[in-house]
Amino acid sequence: GSAIAWQPTERAGGGYTLEVESHLFPKDGHAEGFGVIFGGHDLDADTQRYYYFLINKDGQFLINHRAGTAVHPLTPWTASAAVVRPDREDARNILTVQATPDSLAFAINGTRVHAMARPADADGLVGLRVNHGISVHVTRVTVR
Repeated sequence: GSAIAWQPTERAGGGYTLEVESHLFPKDGHAEGFGVIFGGHDLDADTQRYYYFLINKDGQFLINHRAGTAVHPLTPWTASAAVVRPDREDARNILTVQATPDSLAFAINGTRVHAMARPADADGLVGLRVNHGISVHVTRVTVR
């Protein structure tokens, strides 16, 4: 399973930059994901909708959209040298979602890993998503 965390007052709309800085720690088990959610609506209901941008300890990233129980893959797990793996001494990663009026750009530690046309529902609540079995320390979440 996974968990999402958000503050009801933390929203992003229009042109925005969402950024989270975290440290992943090595742990046995599956290469589960951690990252940001955005475009969140009805997050405490069965009709929840949001986008998520995750990384995992194996150096991969993923971008999906969730609507209720349905998950719509936008980018499958994809290897990226930009992900700092948790076996390094400073396993700090910064995930960034940059929204403009017509596009979304996704970066890991300043390296753009994906871009796409902006969906109509990219505005909304922002927060974190942590899949099961993750050991992570979040040091900063900002919306500008």
